Amino acid sequence: KLLNVAVKSTVLFTFIALSGLVIIFFILIGMITMTADNEVFNGIFWLHQVNHCLFSAICVYLRMGFTSKYYNKICKYPHNCCLNCVHRIAQRLWHKKEVQTEDVDL
Repeated sequence: KLLNVAVKSTVLFTFIALSGLVIIFFILIGMITMTADNEVFNGIFWLHQVNHCLFSAICVYLRMGFTSKYYNKICKYPHNCCLNCVHRIAQRLWHKKEVQTEDVDL
């Protein structure tokens, strides 16, 4: 159960980080090209900021325990993928520790 909570936090944090990277990407593209008018660029920038805040608020909401039904619908596939990766890593580490313990016992 604790592993599911950790994976849930990781998935939601990753979504927030990716949305922030999208904002930075658009800002850099806008700064490099500067083909857009300054007001248009500012409008796009603030639109992405509002979207990022909204996305962050949704992720915080989904982090609550009473929203598990919605979380399971929205984040089912990323959660399962991350959970499988964590299981594989844990099994690999557990197996290494078992092999090291057997070597010490011999």
